[in-house]
Amino acid sequence: MIRCKHYIAKFLLLSTVLLYAQNPGRGPVKLSYKELKLSFWNNEGNKKFQKEYNTLYLILEKENLTESTINDKTKLHWSIGVLFLVVIIAIFFRFYQYRIKKRQPSQFEKGIHRSTNNELRTIETNEIEVRSVKSGIENIGINEELVVQILEKLTHFEKTKGYLFSSVTVQSLSSTFETNSKYVSKVVNTYKEKTFVQYINDLRIEYALQSLEEDSKLQKYTIQALAVEFGFNNAESFSTAFYKKTGIKPVYFIKQLEIRKDV
Repeated sequence: MIRCKHYIAKFLLLSTVLLYAQNPGRGPVKLSYKELKLSFWNNEGNKKFQKEYNTLYLILEKENLTESTINDKTKLHWSIGVLFLVVIIAIFFRFYQYRIKKRQPSQFEKGIHRSTNNELRTIETNEIEVRSVKSGIENIGINEELVVQILEKLTHFEKTKGYLFSSVTVQSLSSTFETNSKYVSKVVNTYKEKTFVQYINDLRIEYALQSLEEDSKLQKYTIQALAVEFGFNNAESFSTAFYKKTGIKPVYFIKQLEIRKDV
C-alpha cells in the first residue's frame, strides 16, 4: 500500500513536469526524467505546484504512518489477548491440579475401606439381587428362573475370579453360562447397574485394591505388570479404569501404601 501511493505521487509529478516542460514553439522538450524534474523545480513559476506536491507527499506519508501505527496496535492487542488466554489456562490448570492433590488422601482412604469390605459386600449384594428377582421387584422381560441362574453364575464367576482373564467378553461368558449374550448383558445392566465392560473393570480394580494392600511384593511391580496381573491388556487401560473407580492413579495409591507401611 505504501509503495503504491509512492508510485502514484511519482506518476502525478512526472505527468505535471511533462506538461509544464513543453516548448510553446516546438512542442514537448525531449529531456530525461531527471532533467525534466530539475528544470521544473528550478522554475520560479512552479513554486505553487511545488507546495501542492509537498503537501500531497506529506499527506501520503501521514497516511502511511497512521496505517503502520494501526497495524502495530492490532499486533499488540493480539499479543496481549494470547498472553491473557495462556495465563488463564495456566491458572485453571494449577487450580485443577490443586483440587486433585487435595482430594487424593480421602480417595486413598476410601480405596482402602473398599478393599477391606469388598468380598463381604459382594456376597451380600448378590444375595439381595437374587431375592429381588424372586420377589418380583425387577421385571426385565426375561424368565425369572433364567435371571436367577445368571445371577448365581455371575456370583460363581466373581468368586473364582474369572474376570482376571483378559480375554473375557460378554460373548465368551454367555457361552460358558450356556445362555444368550443379550440376557447376560441385560441382567448385568439391571442388577449390577453398569455396562458389562464397566462391571468387569470394577471387579478387577476392587481385586487390585485388595491385592496391593495385602501383598507388598505387588507394590514393586511396574504399572504394565500390574495391568497384566489384574486382567488388563495394557497400562493405560488399567490406569484409566483405576482412576475411574477410585479417583486416584495406581501410582499414587501404591506410594501411599508404602508411606503407611514405613510409618
